Amino acid sequence: MSRLAGKVKGVTTNGGVSVELAGDRWSGDFLDVRTTNGGVHVQMPDGYNAQLEASTTNGGMHLGFPVTVTGEIGRRVSTRIGNGGPLLRFTTTTAESKSEGPGPRPQSAKRRPSDGLGERLSAANPLR
Repeated sequence: MSRLAGKVKGVTTNGGVSVELAGDRWSGDFLDVRTTNGGVHVQMPDGYNAQLEASTTNGGMHLGFPVTVTGEIGRRVSTRIGNGGPLLRFTTTTAESKSEGPGPRPQSAKRRPSDGLGERLSAANPLR
């Protein structure tokens, strides 16, 4: 998915999704991508601003930029990227979620309630 804006919702089953973000923020209200049996790979440029929510049911998460974590990392992560901005939500079932960029800057992250089952932040073999 690329060159999109507005209120965008993408859903797929038995396949992954690649999202390439451009500019310095999402142009619109939100981006909501959900997959079943497929991973989500997100690339964003340096200087991007957004509110990122990533979650997985049976997989791992890999964030390719630093975040400050308070509490245990579970299956859901919510973090402000840069100065914040529109919501970017990525949800996977039975796969990994991977977000790359922007460059090193202080970030904040908070754990959302989950089933109490721990999940790792870095995926050993993330899907692209």
